[in-house]
Amino acid sequence: MQIMHDMALTLLLLLLIPSCLASQNCSIDVEWKSWSPSVRIFAARRFLEPVVAAEMVQIAEAQGLEPDASAPPYALVDADEHPVVRDIMRRVAGELLGMPLEAVATPTDARDKASRKREGGDEPFRQQMRVRRTRSSDAHFYKTGSGNAGFFARHSDAMQWPSGRVVVATVFLYLADPPTEGGETVFPEANVTLRATALGDAFVWYNCKPNGGSIMREADHMARGVIEGTKWTSILFAVGNPSYCAGFVAEPSS
Repeated sequence: MQIMHDMALTLLLLLLIPSCLASQNCSIDVEWKSWSPSVRIFAARRFLEPVVAAEMVQIAEAQGLEPDASAPPYALVDADEHPVVRDIMRRVAGELLGMPLEAVATPTDARDKASRKREGGDEPFRQQMRVRRTRSSDAHFYKTGSGNAGFFARHSDAMQWPSGRVVVATVFLYLADPPTEGGETVFPEANVTLRATALGDAFVWYNCKPNGGSIMREADHMARGVIEGTKWTSILFAVGNPSYCAGFVAEPSS
């Protein structure tokens, strides 16, 4: 009887332990890059465990990468077939954004549904992650104009949505060791350059002001081409009520 009692107590304790303890990832190593009302950007260093990131790359390679007319090749990895996708999206939503899982989507799915402007805008997102591989051989996608040479097209992720929702934030995940040279994400107006330092790094930038107001060119960004190495990444959009623009991760006190 005592053994059964001890086993029951152990099981109860395990259920009460926060899930982050099981993954040894209770605390997020946050590094703020910009925290003005117009440009809020932070890094979550080593956010993804190496085994999780590696699994995403392996799945993408096994599926085969699809060509893209305007960017390097990618694979869409579906959560129904690969539960790791939903696990990552759940962590991104809960730990980085403080938003429901249903708010997180791939940029492709988000733009597709926004362009339809469905009444109410309540069509659910497909639970997918777009895994992209970028190499130096993708140089033909780079821009050549003054000020943009060697970079992909400058753009913003800010987007209005049916029924008053907005693209609150963008989450950019590194799924492998970063390139040895090149591959940075640059915000020209904010004078901010994002460089991954390790596999699993995540970058988050808000596409709206804390009060829910829209931002203009401040959130414009562009990716520098990879010069040496390979860049494996995934981007997620978070779509929701403008009240989520207030943020979730605490900003620096000064």
